[in-house]
Amino acid sequence: MDPQQVTTMAHKFQSVLDEEVLNERGKALGLVKRERLITPFRLGLSVVASMATQQVQTIADLHRQFNELWELNTDYNAFYKQLVKSTAPEFFLSSLSQHEPTDDESLGV
Repeated sequence: MDPQQVTTMAHKFQSVLDEEVLNERGKALGLVKRERLITPFRLGLSVVASMATQQVQTIADLHRQFNELWELNTDYNAFYKQLVKSTAPEFFLSSLSQHEPTDDESLGV
């Protein structure tokens, strides 16, 4: 991948994984009512990072990665409850598909 592609990809990830945008989207969809340790941004980023870097087989795998990434010690049940909310799939889908590249923006990967 050439440096231009790396730069383009970095900018796209920044727009998709922006903390303020993800937290607002999570609130708007009803994923959270108030921010605690498991914010939409932290949840979204940790799930994407986990799935990108390892084979995830259980929710416990995601939970461990969440705690490691954010250096927290959150309760499994609290983490699980966020993932099984009816709005969680819509949150992940809308967050990861918010920006579809045009032909000019294609990474050619």
